[in-house]
Amino acid sequence: MAINITKSDQPLPPQPLTVVLYGQPGVGKTSLAYTASNPLLLDFERGSHRAIGRGDSVQIEKWSDLADLRQSDLRPYSTIIVDTGGRCLDVITADLIEHDKRMSARSGQLTLQGYGALKARFVQWVNQLRSSGKDLVIVAHAEEQRVDGDVQLRVDMVGGSKGEIVKLADVLGYVCIRRGLRVIDFAPGDIQIGKDPADLGEVEIPNLNDEPDFLARTLAMHRDAFVDGEQAARRAPAEAEPAAPTLREKRLKVFDKVAYDASWKPDDIARGAVLELLGVLPDDLFPTQKSIRAFVDDYAVRGWMPCRMALAGMVRGLEDAGE
Repeated sequence: MAINITKSDQPLPPQPLTVVLYGQPGVGKTSLAYTASNPLLLDFERGSHRAIGRGDSVQIEKWSDLADLRQSDLRPYSTIIVDTGGRCLDVITADLIEHDKRMSARSGQLTLQGYGALKARFVQWVNQLRSSGKDLVIVAHAEEQRVDGDVQLRVDMVGGSKGEIVKLADVLGYVCIRRGLRVIDFAPGDIQIGKDPADLGEVEIPNLNDEPDFLARTLAMHRDAFVDGEQAARRAPAEAEPAAPTLREKRLKVFDKVAYDASWKPDDIARGAVLELLGVLPDDLFPTQKSIRAFVDDYAVRGWMPCRMALAGMVRGLEDAGE
């Protein structure tokens, strides 16, 4: 039988997303996951009763609890949530040891053979869920790791399964509290890992009672980014390469990001004035994005108006010097 080849100018069918949400306990990961589109939660953690807007769930104590779960049971749902990935691995571990004592060392930990079997079964099961045509959201705790003395945040899952899940994920978001606000940060950074197809960066999580479809709308933006990227790739041979962003464009983007991080609350007129002033300054005044960030940070505690006045002063100084 001939294989089915998709030509480069043909659109690929839309694919379901695999999403990982990780963060410290108590930040609302399960409640956030429940705002995905038409979800069913596989509750390994047995904590769905604490979630805001709790939806349908399957309570799981042992691996055999999933034995009767059929594709027909999943058919009414658009999203499958695994809560949590770490606890799911614990349940699989117990099942492996129960059925084959060679999987366990005397210490009670898995042997190398056991870890290999754990990874193989977990990845196989995740791929089965992904093949159902549903979006898959895996909730996980975060763990702190020290690398060269620096703290880094990673997905808390044992063995090689963690690496496989990070590789399989289309979208990876860190859920936390910053500046007193609950946020989800999709962007990879110096501390946390992330995958951000839609380039959303840090997004404030609203009151989920008011916006019960928050994650569904957020994932729709990521899905659209994949579609847009695929369409752009198909157009690429016929279109010229887009121009690289200028230093001024980068400068404005960094300025907006730093201002957001500082929780400034300007009105649109003040913000527009600052961005206009920053845009007309010569490139060599702020030669790097780091220098822009340093300047904005200096004014972050004082607000927008002092920053606007400082920038206006720079513009006047350049005009007086005849530049």
